[in-house]
Amino acid sequence: ATTSPKPGMTIGKQLIKLDERIFLIDTPGIITLELPEDLALKGSWIPDKLEDPVEVALKFIEKLIEKSPKSLEDLYKVKVLPNPVETLENIGNKLNFKAKGGDVDYDRTAKKILWDWLKGNLKAYWLE
Repeated sequence: ATTSPKPGMTIGKQLIKLDERIFLIDTPGIITLELPEDLALKGSWIPDKLEDPVEVALKFIEKLIEKSPKSLEDLYKVKVLPNPVETLENIGNKLNFKAKGGDVDYDRTAKKILWDWLKGNLKAYWLE
């Protein structure tokens, strides 16, 4: 099997016999120990595939309130409040994302925020 420290070298599944009863399966991709929620906050996971996008968006909004509230205000033209849930509601109302009964559609609003982050529409930078 060919090897390389560079990602993308493995383009198909390779089965390598190490011993009489032991095989190594080399497949494309990187195995990560990070959770999808953590990857989403880094822009490395598709928001639509998250189990709970609202929880992830609330963590993200909380970070933005602390580090870069102006980024939310500039993109969504809303007042950013200290409470992430209230800020999520303000954004949902501004975007007119409504669920049945007229309440804010939290799931849709959360995914929109995470997609805007992933696409680079929501501009915020900080160092940890």
